[in-house]
Amino acid sequence: MGHRETVLGMIADGRLIRARDLREARIPTVVLSRMVAAGELELAERGVYRSPTAAGDETSMRIAEISARYPGCLVCLVSAARYHRLTDDLHSDWTIAMPTKAGYHVPDGIRMHRWLSPAAHETGVDTVAIGGVEVRITDPARTVADMIRSRNGQPSEQALGAYAAFLAAGGEPEEVSRHARRLGFEAEVSPLTPLARSILTAGAFSEGPIP
Repeated sequence: MGHRETVLGMIADGRLIRARDLREARIPTVVLSRMVAAGELELAERGVYRSPTAAGDETSMRIAEISARYPGCLVCLVSAARYHRLTDDLHSDWTIAMPTKAGYHVPDGIRMHRWLSPAAHETGVDTVAIGGVEVRITDPARTVADMIRSRNGQPSEQALGAYAAFLAAGGEPEEVSRHARRLGFEAEVSPLTPLARSILTAGAFSEGPIP
């Protein structure tokens, strides 16, 4: 099997591949350049390649590309809200968190947060596979809690919108508070819990599973 065929096999089924994977497979750089020029391979993110015909919704694929470029990152805040369909904001920067102070080159369009607490990278975190990449992402309740906290206890319109979408999808306000408690910022989130519970009790939202 030639180098070209090897690369095509690696990107089959919409999988993303990193430059490191290609080096380990001993694929010459010139082969990649020729395949990109021929439209057989696409540079999705610095050091991350994919098939130009890769399927998948834009949000999920972009999250996978960023996760492939920054191994160990946690997709959070507005990016997680997009994935969980808690916001219609498609223009804000993509948001991730890292557990280190080490320097990274962060291009325009990506905002990297430095969350040093281990709990911040473990509480309310799911791992999903997208395009062959393991993506670590905050779950819906944790995402809402983080969005409220990011404004220092003064929820933005975007955070309140995400909270409303979470409740409308069947989410429990107490779950948001539990995440905040575990992470040490319950005081910033819990004042909204009684109001959210009363809204649910009044039947403002129909019950249903979180997508």
